Amino acid sequence: MLLPAAMHPTTVERFWVARNEVRRIVGAAAVSRLWSGGEDAGPSAELSVLDGFRGRGLGRMLLEQVVSHARTLGAKGLHGRAAYAEDSSELRAARSMGFDRGVAAMEVTLDARDVARECQHVLDRLRQRGRVPAGVVARPLCEVDEALLDEVAEQQCIEVGGDAVDVRRRLGRIDPDAFDLDVSVAVTDAEGLVGFGLVHVPARDVAATVMESVVVLPRARRGWANAMLKEKVATQFVAKGGTTFQMMTFDTHRDTRRQGERLAAVKTRTLVRPTMLLA
Repeated sequence: MLLPAAMHPTTVERFWVARNEVRRIVGAAAVSRLWSGGEDAGPSAELSVLDGFRGRGLGRMLLEQVVSHARTLGAKGLHGRAAYAEDSSELRAARSMGFDRGVAAMEVTLDARDVARECQHVLDRLRQRGRVPAGVVARPLCEVDEALLDEVAEQQCIEVGGDAVDVRRRLGRIDPDAFDLDVSVAVTDAEGLVGFGLVHVPARDVAATVMESVVVLPRARRGWANAMLKEKVATQFVAKGGTTFQMMTFDTHRDTRRQGERLAAVKTRTLVRPTMLLA
């Protein structure tokens, strides 16, 4: 499927396709409802053309539609949905089409014990100041019901991207690419889901564990929820015998970047999320 990460109905603002002479879809582009950026604020966009149809101008034709629509929305920029290695063919292709700026992303390795200790210290301080609401609960996903797992899958698609069916499948225990439900965590309050952290252990290799996403819903951002999620995930991971895990952090994730610096995170690679400025 072209653009599987863009197919969730609550995520896509607009979608375009290119067809060949027999009406087969050979290219597609999408604009997300989610915006990011500061002075270059705008939606994320995704574009793909089948291998046998590249080099014919279809990508640029689709991009023209995306740019035109983004401008009608008042966007100052377009942002790629994914981050790519600096020397990758994907990033070269994006730059050739006008995505000549980018947000740097670092993949880092952190000691889970250090993360748990620091986040617990932050939570203790916030509780002393009365900034952690009463009644909030952090639980591993193995202890939540199916309805909450459905909501986690939906919010993962909205906030991060992905195919809802695929994410929901990974929230089971059978799939070989499943999230670890003993370590992955959801935080809830009286209103429902507040946020979640999803952790994957590739091929059951604990040393290669990846914290794929930490998502806090808009109503609880810039506060206690991020610290609570990371503390619970790290604690669950350590209890299962883990020591270090990998995570991705963008330039815009200032709190996570500063935390990584304080905890002497080891940088494993640098990626770039391409951006285009709109005149």
